[in-house]
Amino acid sequence: MKNPLTQNKITAVYSRVSSAGQDLKMQETANNEVLKKMNISNNIEFFTDFDVSATKVQFEDRPALRRMMKKMRDGKIERVIAYERDRIARDSFEYKHVFQYFIEFNIEVIFSASNAPDFSKNLTSEVFYGLFSQLEGQKIQSRLKDRRKRFPPSLIGYTKISTDGGKRQYKANKKQKPTINRLFEETSKISTISDLFNVISEFKPLLKRSDSRIIDILKTPFFAGHLQNNDGSFQSLSHVEPIISLELYKKVQSKLNSFEKEYKIGLKQESKEALITPVCKLCSSEMKLKKGEQGYPGNYYCSKHRNNTISVSDLDDYIKTAIKQALMNLSAKKLKGISNIVLSKRIKDFQSKIESLQSKIENKSLDVSLNFTPGKTGQKLKAIFDELLEMKQQQLNFHDTVSNLETLKQEFEIVVAYIKEEINESKDDLNFSEIANLLISEVFIDNDFVSINMYLDEFYEMEGDLIGQ
Repeated sequence: MKNPLTQNKITAVYSRVSSAGQDLKMQETANNEVLKKMNISNNIEFFTDFDVSATKVQFEDRPALRRMMKKMRDGKIERVIAYERDRIARDSFEYKHVFQYFIEFNIEVIFSASNAPDFSKNLTSEVFYGLFSQLEGQKIQSRLKDRRKRFPPSLIGYTKISTDGGKRQYKANKKQKPTINRLFEETSKISTISDLFNVISEFKPLLKRSDSRIIDILKTPFFAGHLQNNDGSFQSLSHVEPIISLELYKKVQSKLNSFEKEYKIGLKQESKEALITPVCKLCSSEMKLKKGEQGYPGNYYCSKHRNNTISVSDLDDYIKTAIKQALMNLSAKKLKGISNIVLSKRIKDFQSKIESLQSKIENKSLDVSLNFTPGKTGQKLKAIFDELLEMKQQQLNFHDTVSNLETLKQEFEIVVAYIKEEINESKDDLNFSEIANLLISEVFIDNDFVSINMYLDEFYEMEGDLIGQ
């Protein structure tokens, strides 16, 4: 069930960068130029996914994209501006999924890259453009990535100098060298994931880098004066002064690899958004997310009422409980009642179409019998027969639809019973991210009190909102 359309729809501006060090400026500049050209200054919302590679993660792990698509579904977005198609999806298959949203919810789509083809409502063309953009981007990124590995434009701990012969060399910065060396030494000694997060916390202020950048430093063989090839072998870089030994670098990689899965889970917990973004009950403002630290979930807070907070994990627990409770309390009787009304109307509509087609077929057949001589054929007569065949096929299709709707009326209670049985058996395997957007209209937070408003309240065998405290 779609939400009612809002009166003032927004312009959504989507950007994505796949690593903390990737420049966002190009996308922002191009997108802002489009806003300026179209004279759009109000009702704008920016959606940006940071540290997200579209080639490696699914939609549910891209919070900004997921939030934007929900607002499309809610009828709150009029247009979407993005730099290129490859900023939105990791491949042509996923882009097709987003494309269907654009079409279904009548979204105006604008790509800000100077060489990007205009958005087309033709699925084949869009999938082709998406695939072409993906392949071109991969080739360019591969060349740039290799060059940056050998000759980074800048890198903490190093000073880039040019020799008289025009060659570039990288000299270790005397002030930062001991700190970077100690970072690798401390990491080589870790024995738990907590040790790793503690090392990151210690060196973040010393090196003035984020969590992900500290990990990037630890994964960069350039500090050992080497480049790692695709086959895993190492190539010495004669133009680089090593800060650490290659042996120490390899030891650190062994430690990082052993905790990689736990670390990624921890990072995901830090930036994870709740299934539904909550609203402050005191002022009706959408609450802000403060990222967690050291692998722990973040918290939502109200910018006007700072004491009104809730953790992401607690909020998700309330929402999941509410979803299970709502699904288990679906009223088959109420659902069947309203569905019978809706389905009966649809059946009546199709029956009217069948009757209308029958009338057209009879009139067309009468016209043929009165105006054409038996045994004689021609293009005009062939066209009429083709038209009659098409109308008969439409009739058959409508009859099939009516039959399916009649069957659905009879089986509705069975469907509801099946849903409840599946919930009991699947338990925590439910796809809560999808179900939450379908069932929940709003979540209000009032200090420790959580109020969850559901769509279709009239179909639940319970009274009032679903509430947690």
